[in-house]
Amino acid sequence: MAGGEGRRLRPISVLRPKPMVSLFDRPVMEHIIELLKKHEIRDICVTLRYLPRVVTDYFGDGSEFGVSIEYRIEDEPLGTAGGVRACSDFIGNEDFLVISGDAVCDFNLKKCIDFHFAKKSPATIILCEKDEPLEYGLVLTDGNSRITQFIEKPSWDRVCTNAVNTGIYILSSEVLKNIPGDRSYDFGKDLFPRLLKEGVPMYAYTAKGYWCDIGSSKAYLRSHFDALDGKTGLDPYNAPANGVVSRSVIPADLKIAPPCYIGKDVIFESGASIGPYAVIGGNSHIGSNVKIDHSLIDGAKIGSDSELSGAIVCRGAVIGRDCVISEGCIIGEKTIIGQGSFLADGVLVWPNKSVESGDRILYSIVRGGSVSPSTLFQGRLAGELGTEISFENLIDAGSSLSGFKKVLLMSNSTPAALAAASAFKAGVCAGGAEVWDCETGFESAAAYGARHFDMGAAVFIRNTGPSLSISFFRGNGRSFTRADERLVEASLSGDAVRAPHNRIGQIRNLPDVIEAYALAAVKGAFYKDKAPCRNPVFVFGDSVAALTLKRTLSVLGCPAAKSKAEGVCFQISDDGFTLIAEEGGEIVSPLQIEVALALLEFEIGSGRVAVLPSSPAAIELIARSSGCTVYKYGRDNEAEAILSGQRFFYDAVFAAARLMAGLAVKGETLSHIINRIPKFFVSQRSVRTESGGAFVMRGLLNSCSEMSLELSEGLSVLSDKGRIRISPRSGGDISISAEAGNEETALELCSEFEKIIKKIDRRA
Repeated sequence: MAGGEGRRLRPISVLRPKPMVSLFDRPVMEHIIELLKKHEIRDICVTLRYLPRVVTDYFGDGSEFGVSIEYRIEDEPLGTAGGVRACSDFIGNEDFLVISGDAVCDFNLKKCIDFHFAKKSPATIILCEKDEPLEYGLVLTDGNSRITQFIEKPSWDRVCTNAVNTGIYILSSEVLKNIPGDRSYDFGKDLFPRLLKEGVPMYAYTAKGYWCDIGSSKAYLRSHFDALDGKTGLDPYNAPANGVVSRSVIPADLKIAPPCYIGKDVIFESGASIGPYAVIGGNSHIGSNVKIDHSLIDGAKIGSDSELSGAIVCRGAVIGRDCVISEGCIIGEKTIIGQGSFLADGVLVWPNKSVESGDRILYSIVRGGSVSPSTLFQGRLAGELGTEISFENLIDAGSSLSGFKKVLLMSNSTPAALAAASAFKAGVCAGGAEVWDCETGFESAAAYGARHFDMGAAVFIRNTGPSLSISFFRGNGRSFTRADERLVEASLSGDAVRAPHNRIGQIRNLPDVIEAYALAAVKGAFYKDKAPCRNPVFVFGDSVAALTLKRTLSVLGCPAAKSKAEGVCFQISDDGFTLIAEEGGEIVSPLQIEVALALLEFEIGSGRVAVLPSSPAAIELIARSSGCTVYKYGRDNEAEAILSGQRFFYDAVFAAARLMAGLAVKGETLSHIINRIPKFFVSQRSVRTESGGAFVMRGLLNSCSEMSLELSEGLSVLSDKGRIRISPRSGGDISISAEAGNEETALELCSEFEKIIKKIDRRA
């Protein structure tokens, strides 16, 4: 499969398809062909779409490379499985191997094939262990290597194994009959989940060796460095004893700090210094006193006295003298950087561009700014405005939402937030989507607005001091998925969307969103039986969320208490998602409120609830004792629809209103309700690992295989003592949350699983 455009690899891949990106002076796809030939696979059919002639002109019929190559060019995207189906005439009735032309791999394919035939499997997926598997699909298997579950490109809280799908498949020709020919169809998203659901036995083989999808510039650079470290089987690029692979004459005064690679016909002027981890491609010209480390120079010219660290300079580019090219910079093909220029961290320059002499470049050219260490997590982008997140970044991030068509935008009221919102609006319109501009508010109101006003997405921008945070919600009011986040990340890496002039989006005003939100909370508060809400309430604070909660409870009929001692006291978070209550001096936690709402729903509501994976297990205890039903989000198909109608489980304003209406119907105090729910205690801690969260999660699955397990946003382990939720986090941390009937047992469970995690980590 070689049709990849490599959007996240831009600007390296702008003028060539991803499989034709250079790896040690040869296209990545050529290394894959060498791997196939090494394992006696010489009949190859290549699927193409993006810039197909670049591939066909280079490889021809394959005879010069010792193989036979046919091509299938897609006029319209067919998807990974659809593209392979188009090769049916080539495949015939034989089993066949599918492999990507844009990955670096040294697997023993013969062992993979032997496993496939030994299992008599219609579909075998080749896996590889990765410490940070976020960008890949995960595959879970039983003790016989039979596949039990797929998890597509998860966020950290859904990582439960380090075994990732490499996109290498060995398939029976019979599988092709399951691929429709009238639409785009993918292996990972469509075919394999369908076969699993139908009970077709599929197996997974975890291959030993090296595999890296060069989907990003970071991965692309790392694959070179891994080869220099001897981690791959890319002979002869694995460094020899002196750490230097050179195909050019090395001048006596060249300073080399290994490991390094030097291609053919490289010219070095006097006093140059390269390494460590310098890859100098063939036909490069390195000027006098140039310093290069941790960088790739792919047939470019570097002027005298320039310094490059952690950069990539593409073929035909020219860097003038006295330039500084910083970490993460990529200079596209045939681009000219004038002398004395400075390029800040992460600057991307597209091919055939020019930078004037002496320029100080802080943002990418021409595709917009790159983002610095800010990262997307749980539907949120955060960083310091002006440094980590620029206004250019905001424009690009806005443009990435073009596919959502209609975007609701809300912010808090600081000047910085309003200015940031204006930049984001410009980006959304530039991408071709409509902006529905709201008054200032808070996050949960924006999430509600997305669903109520039939938006494709909603965005809330909050400024506090120097910090800016951007929360993203889908049209159903839930946070962005990992796939959605990747669109935003791609735009921040230079792949911004720009619509033509006649498709620029409009800005429309959407008034009274907060009012509609508050009235919806009132309407959603009532049970089948209604009773006047006479319990006095006191709401802390004067944030927009707190004022909205006060107004909502007032419309509901709750009299306002003059102090917290007079009735139920509520404290709501600024984002509107978290609620704490107090009555008679007793604090009621958000989890206790959730369980109390579930109890009320079982007794006077619909009799069924949908809960999140993080919801207390106490809810299920109540359901079992009362003969009611609990649906889990991410496990049960019905949960999504039910949860959308039970907003009070994840929205603080809706929760407070529903709770007060329930107390009125029951004629009880909050304290009395809390005393009727099962007592539970939650203990939490974070464990630092050296081997990485994915490796540990896979070890936990094996260690706890005899226990009752559930996989959804982490791993839930049920024991006779209580429930333990374990979730990996970025950076290698593992989060443990233990719920039990008493505090001592919860602490004990936390300690027990901390020991298990550390034991697995030590085995790595």
